[in-house]
Amino acid sequence: MNIGINCCHLSDTNDGAKTRIVNIYSVLIKLRKKDNFIFFVPKNLNLKIFSKNLNFKNVKFIKLNLLSTQIFQRFFLGFFYWPDVLKKLKIDYFDHSYLPLLIFGKKKSKIILTIHDLRYLNYWKNDFWRFLIFRSVLYISLKNCDKLITVSNTVKSKLSIFYRKPINLIFNFINTESKKKHITKSKQFIFSIGHFEKRKNFENLIKAFTIVKSNGYKGDLILCTNQGRNFDKIKKLIIDNPYSNNIKLHKNKNDEFVKKLYQSTELFVMPSIYEGFGIPILEAARYQKPILLSNIKVFKEITLNKSIYFNPYDISDISRKIVYVLQNYKEQKRLKNITELVNKKYSGDKIIKKFSKLIK
Repeated sequence: MNIGINCCHLSDTNDGAKTRIVNIYSVLIKLRKKDNFIFFVPKNLNLKIFSKNLNFKNVKFIKLNLLSTQIFQRFFLGFFYWPDVLKKLKIDYFDHSYLPLLIFGKKKSKIILTIHDLRYLNYWKNDFWRFLIFRSVLYISLKNCDKLITVSNTVKSKLSIFYRKPINLIFNFINTESKKKHITKSKQFIFSIGHFEKRKNFENLIKAFTIVKSNGYKGDLILCTNQGRNFDKIKKLIIDNPYSNNIKLHKNKNDEFVKKLYQSTELFVMPSIYEGFGIPILEAARYQKPILLSNIKVFKEITLNKSIYFNPYDISDISRKIVYVLQNYKEQKRLKNITELVNKKYSGDKIIKKFSKLIK
């Protein structure tokens, strides 16, 4: 069987979609040695780094003459490239892991579409035109796919409004190592990570941290990011903050650097207003760290509604919950115990077996 994977949206920047592809296929390739895997990648992706855990005899990489940032060029692949190449390479299953899915013409390949979130459906109040475009793209993509995957029950419930056929729930997961390597003495800092976008809500986290510091907290707030439209705005917010020396901003750091932050933080906070999932929660859970989250539905789903949650729009509530956890040893211990349940729920072995059954 020939399995194609569309990676044209990936760059050297780490994000949830890239993490998911690498995590799933680094395991699946070894399980299905008789199948051939063909990764279609953009020219701006560092293949040496990307292929580190994917380089096996049954794997081939095809580098396309386009940049992952060229959205319109990726769009036109659906008209001129994919129908021809799927037929030529005799692709049985084509994993198209992002929107839009616009592959036209007759095809024998089975198309798998993964939808990670439906963030743009929330724009109907503030950006009606973007909402209309996304809704149209969503309808066309759902019509073009043979098998639909999403990453959480939260997104699945929304998708069921538009899609009446079966929706396959394949959770995200992270590849785990020996637990002995995870035990690291915590240092005095709060950690958060994500793209600097409005929905990630870093502005309110920084404002809440200002209150936490004014109440006597001695540690720092460390933020990690790769990209985002709000980067300059957040950077200025940090510079203008009275505790700017205690807010550390790191951009485009490698996995090893980020891993050490997860391992040594005393509290992980994710203040998002909207997410389709939340892979950083799984990272923090792997290192058995207290996790403090906004009260959005998907975060409660991931943590079995057992963590501590705050109103992401209420700066006082965010700061109050941070102080509460930092000052409450019993609560920290309880939150650490919850990470064991999260790790068990999002076991890679179970998720990979479920995904593999779709490709048969």
